[in-house]
Amino acid sequence: MREVNFQGDRLMPVSRLATAAAVASAAGLFSGTLLAQNNAQTVEELVVSVRKTDENIQEVPVQVTSLSSEVVRSEAIREIGDVARLTPSLQFDQGFWAQDTRVSIRGLFNRAGRPSAAVLIDGIDVSSEAFESSGGSGLLNQRLLDVERIEVARGPQSALYGRAAFAGGLNYITRRPDDELTTTADIRIAEEGRLDLRGTVSGPLIDDVLSAKIIGSHYELDGDYTNPNTGGDLGGGESDGIGVSFEWTPSDSFSAYWNN
Repeated sequence: MREVNFQGDRLMPVSRLATAAAVASAAGLFSGTLLAQNNAQTVEELVVSVRKTDENIQEVPVQVTSLSSEVVRSEAIREIGDVARLTPSLQFDQGFWAQDTRVSIRGLFNRAGRPSAAVLIDGIDVSSEAFESSGGSGLLNQRLLDVERIEVARGPQSALYGRAAFAGGLNYITRRPDDELTTTADIRIAEEGRLDLRGTVSGPLIDDVLSAKIIGSHYELDGDYTNPNTGGDLGGGESDGIGVSFEWTPSDSFSAYWNN
């Protein structure tokens, strides 16, 4: 007499049940393999330009953290302090006044002269030296207008970015003008009287040859602290900004980009 297993209102012999289980297992393994292959096909290559040329991040012999435009937008990255919050080994120290700001990578703070880490926009060093603050700079904490991605290279990068990149470099790659007419608007309102307005208009001036973009912004903040002596607000500010960029591509082998 053969053993049987009870399933609902049917009786199935053990031998047939084992065969069915094996077939189901094989089918599940096969579908799992297809699912893994499909997922692998959707993984996009992460390209960085930390060595001033587009490369796969896995092939770059430099420790790099890359923040995409999606991360910049979703995390509301507006200044270097926001970048430091998402980047290992990157620290940002801000004192009482604007020139008393310092950036370091892997704990290397300069006690005199320029900061130990370079801050760049499209590979151009924009940091400076603050004479009243050792190792500080008044241009480090610029507000970001339209950034494609942010790359942080850890370790000495003086050969690529100059003497200021002794501990590493933080490079903002700006978004190039679009080939088609595009307009965007961004409004952010928060507590403490914070208001952040941004708008862009981008598009071609000469099809496939010359494109341009203009950006406008307004920012204001009442302040995060109250002066105990006067009752006024501290830590606030207000600024207005405008940016213009052009990209000229007369041929497939030559292009020029100007951003101000």
